[in-house]
Amino acid sequence: MSALNPKERFARELHAAVQANNPFLLRHLVRRIHQARIDAWTSGDDNAIFPSLDAPVSPQGITAFHLACMGWKAYRGSPHLAYGFNQMALILAAAGADPFAEYWIGKQRRTIFEELEGDVPPALKDWMAEQPFDLHVSPSEAMITHRTLPPVRGGVRSLQKCAGFKEKSLAA
Repeated sequence: MSALNPKERFARELHAAVQANNPFLLRHLVRRIHQARIDAWTSGDDNAIFPSLDAPVSPQGITAFHLACMGWKAYRGSPHLAYGFNQMALILAAAGADPFAEYWIGKQRRTIFEELEGDVPPALKDWMAEQPFDLHVSPSEAMITHRTLPPVRGGVRSLQKCAGFKEKSLAA
């Protein structure tokens, strides 16, 4: 077996923590991933591998967040087990896992909200209700929003800098 890079190793550890229904281990892994991202960013290495909370283990694209939400739905009849999966979905979402990450079922791509038909863990519903609307967008929508921000007079987003940034980003 080949050696796993940090991204794959962390993805497997996240999946294992969720499958074990262990919120304490998951919280520890989230902190380790956060520190590993900081270390990769500050290393100055252009080829650094950034660990992710959204790294799938399977080719279908299932992430630890998907497993936590599916686990909550599967074990709703057992309050103790459901509570663990509920907390893990919240931990991952609050730490930056993409709640709208898609995975594949056959040839169809779906989000966890589509798969569970909106019946998601209560802690996740509460957390999402508290978030400002602009956090509920895809990365491409966030980039469009960033590109079209109004200029700040004399600041970083001056008219000239915004025009230059927009020109460079549209040329790319």
